[in-house]
Amino acid sequence: METNELEPAMPPCFRCPISLDLMRDPVTVLTGISYDRCSIERWFADGNSTCPATMQTLQSKELMPNLILRRLIQAWRAANSSLPSPTRQPLDTQELQRMLQGLGGENKEAVVKNLRAKPRESSRSCKSVVEASCVPVLLSVLASNILPRHKVGNAEMETCEVALGMLGLLPIDDPLRRLISTPKNLYPICWLLRKGSPHARLKAAVLLENVATDREFRIAIGEMEEVFSGLVDLLKDTLFVMAVKASLRALLAICLLKRNGVRAVKAGAVAALVEMLPDVDRSTSEHALEILERFCRCAEGRFAVADHALAIPIITSKVSGFSDICTDYSVAILWAICKYYPDGAVQRKAVELASLFNKLLLLVQMDFSSSTKEKMSEMLMILSAAPMYLRSYDEGRAASRFCYTEDFLETP
Repeated sequence: METNELEPAMPPCFRCPISLDLMRDPVTVLTGISYDRCSIERWFADGNSTCPATMQTLQSKELMPNLILRRLIQAWRAANSSLPSPTRQPLDTQELQRMLQGLGGENKEAVVKNLRAKPRESSRSCKSVVEASCVPVLLSVLASNILPRHKVGNAEMETCEVALGMLGLLPIDDPLRRLISTPKNLYPICWLLRKGSPHARLKAAVLLENVATDREFRIAIGEMEEVFSGLVDLLKDTLFVMAVKASLRALLAICLLKRNGVRAVKAGAVAALVEMLPDVDRSTSEHALEILERFCRCAEGRFAVADHALAIPIITSKVSGFSDICTDYSVAILWAICKYYPDGAVQRKAVELASLFNKLLLLVQMDFSSSTKEKMSEMLMILSAAPMYLRSYDEGRAASRFCYTEDFLETP
């Protein structure tokens, strides 16, 4: 029986949330999430200090062996003895080179099946791939099988997804980023981001995030037409939580460049982010609001947020009761719209903004950053400067609220 036939029966808790492969040495971080040791160590080695599943900042990178889960996995493997043995030796570089060269031959499908499990056999396999100088070969496999205006068959798709999976296992340094960020090599990755299997789309998003580390690489990624529509589509796949989180992280990394933020807005990112907010957990809300706040630094983003029928009410609901981070970003978004949106925005949004008024009066007296408190105070000033619109929301309550606001703002 082939490995891929057994994968659907694998208990979900046996998969590493990072690699999505069967864990060999499960360890637990402070958030209580278990990962394969080689995957989480590579995550930390790339400079991250968060839990990949929850994106919570870790006060310590200590890893605790999950011995119970390890025994359960070993028992499951024993009951499925046809799976590759976890004790195999690291890949031989010459063998790996021969296998990769076989991707261009007639027995390509057999080579793909052999390669599928190879990078998982040992934490030293990544080193073998690098030592074998296989990265250019893997990129060549992608570029030769996925070409503009050419139909990609099932065999080619499977081959490319294996190559993409192997690339995703490698530590990414600047020479590799420069190699990947050429238009020829980025195109198949962005194509898989839109049209690959769910796991391939996830791995493509993770790879793009790891490449987008400075301006040069963000510019190269932003020039690809399909990257933003692919990430937006991935945001909408709410049943695949890891894919949503990967898309958020990729958008954050890529949209540090303002022009990419504008392109993401035009691709529909604002609507996707706003509509996912009511149904996601706290950490996902924080990342979605962070991206929306970044979008609101440009006119296109502010217009898209203000123009969405649900945006103001949903963001207002996140101002309090979730986390301080949600409050900071929600206040920054609403402040940007109040201050920089064209004349008439406050009037048209009077009902929603009036519902925010009481929250601001309470929150401005609490312990938030000076920047957030300044924005709160400025929003109160903006709203108090348009009392007639607040009264249209609720004549009696709005009038008394406005009088209280004047007294409050005059207090030293």
